[in-house]
Amino acid sequence: MDLRRTLKDYLVEQISYNDGRVSLLFHQESPVKVERLVQLVAKNGGIRLSPEGRISFSPKSRDWGEVIPEVMEFIASLTTG
Repeated sequence: MDLRRTLKDYLVEQISYNDGRVSLLFHQESPVKVERLVQLVAKNGGIRLSPEGRISFSPKSRDWGEVIPEVMEFIASLTTG
């Protein structure tokens, strides 16, 4: 599954989907930089960063099959731009 590979590549320790929000917790060795997370939160009010470093966002779809590509796209955006 592509999502599993993406989560492994970016060292996502935990993913959850509750109340219409996807939440991701990255390992401290993840290629995703904290500075990039902070930039995204500043640019997009819908993205939240918790004190423990968990980032969450609301996907456009509520159907898990359609949420998966959104999650993969979101994770990929964390290392670009």
